[in-house]
Amino acid sequence: MPWENTEQHIRSGHRDPEEFQKDTLKTITLNEKEGIKAVVGKPKSKDTMEVQSYLFEKDKGWTVEKAKAWFEKHHNPAKEHVYAVLPFTITEKIMEKPLRIRGLAMTTGMSRNFDIYTPVIDVLRYIAESADKAGVIGFDFRVAPDAKFEFFPQNSKARAVSLSEKIEQSEYGMDIHRVRNRIVVYGVADKSVPLDKDAWTESLTPADGVWTATSGTVSFDGTVKVKGSGSVKTSAQNLSYGGCLFTINAGKEVDAELYPVLNLWLNRESSFNGNVTLTLFDTADHIADREFTVGHEKWFQTQVRVGAANADLWQVESGFDWTQVKKVRVVCWFDAVSTGSFWVDGLFFGGRRYSALQEDAGSQSSYGLRELVEVDEELWSDDECTSRANALLASLKDSAEQLTLRSTVVDYGTTPLLPGDTVHIVLPNEGVDGDFRILSAEYKVDAKTQVLETVMELGREKPLLADYMFRLKSKTDSLSRYKLARV
Repeated sequence: MPWENTEQHIRSGHRDPEEFQKDTLKTITLNEKEGIKAVVGKPKSKDTMEVQSYLFEKDKGWTVEKAKAWFEKHHNPAKEHVYAVLPFTITEKIMEKPLRIRGLAMTTGMSRNFDIYTPVIDVLRYIAESADKAGVIGFDFRVAPDAKFEFFPQNSKARAVSLSEKIEQSEYGMDIHRVRNRIVVYGVADKSVPLDKDAWTESLTPADGVWTATSGTVSFDGTVKVKGSGSVKTSAQNLSYGGCLFTINAGKEVDAELYPVLNLWLNRESSFNGNVTLTLFDTADHIADREFTVGHEKWFQTQVRVGAANADLWQVESGFDWTQVKKVRVVCWFDAVSTGSFWVDGLFFGGRRYSALQEDAGSQSSYGLRELVEVDEELWSDDECTSRANALLASLKDSAEQLTLRSTVVDYGTTPLLPGDTVHIVLPNEGVDGDFRILSAEYKVDAKTQVLETVMELGREKPLLADYMFRLKSKTDSLSRYKLARV
């Protein structure tokens, strides 16, 4: 297959897509920094994943010549086996956070010098990063001394081994770069007043206010509606216009600076000329007007930007307070004195992001105020944002700790300490007393003295709690590919 040079990518075409089983082709990231991806899939009559083509991002500086040079250097069809990862599934969405697994990881398809072939290591990393168990994200993987491949939840390999009297040399470090003790999380910009976007038009006297007529009469109509059980109907007989007014109860006034979109559905009879006046009143009865037109005999949705930033879209009376919207009036006009009806449904103020703020005073006292702001379009409520903020705060409010230990009296034995194991370390002089995860372990034997020296690197940081992910799992699984706006 020929190489392709598109607007965004340079694509190698060394395998025909027709050689692969239908619906198995997936895209994985090989090197995000350099902008290299691979399209992998199962060839027909095989159960292994193999590379169909590579994608090189042009905005990372790739040219056809550079891409072909990389391809000649790195591509080797004999190194594409991924037997060890089946039956796990690859998805298009690779986790963005960096891998925190260190130590030697090996699997089927490994060379004698322990090189790990792509895309095997990338698939393993994705699985290890995204898998969860008992509320904690993250798995470790390694090859044990008996050559068995091990894949297990982080911090689950606790070893009842005391190193207190065996540590001959130690180096202790604390990293506060990761510390964040004030977490602000924003979700999708779909928060509204009322939260039930149809509540204000489900009755003439909803919980937040009351509907009245400014010209004609108002009634609740259970037959003509967009959603819910009905809509608010305004009827005008032998009048110049028909008008209805929704008055919001005291203490329920809407801050249009926080909710910058006004939504409503309108359906009018053909006797009206199509011109509509939308009026907002603040608590002092100052007004802001907006004119628009609407068709007849069917429902039309209107969304209007509100707030001081959008004041040029309105005719605003001096002194109007956008933070204290008290009333909403809708007027439909006749060309002359006439009779007709129109309906209003789905009236709400929206466009605000769901949000949560969580902070830890103790961490701020120790390290100063260190803030993290995150926007996640998959969070659809304040509660989900709060769960996310709490998870981040629990993980990031404390510093990460690193230890390097050296010893010539640690016995290798039949159950050696390995990367991924968790051991309890006590160093009184450094004030260390806690469980650390082994990031790497190196055993060296001096040929002359026959002394075994052990060097271990250990780390401790709180895992990212996954409680919020369990709540969102069914929702985000479907939204990751198909994101539907809510009305």
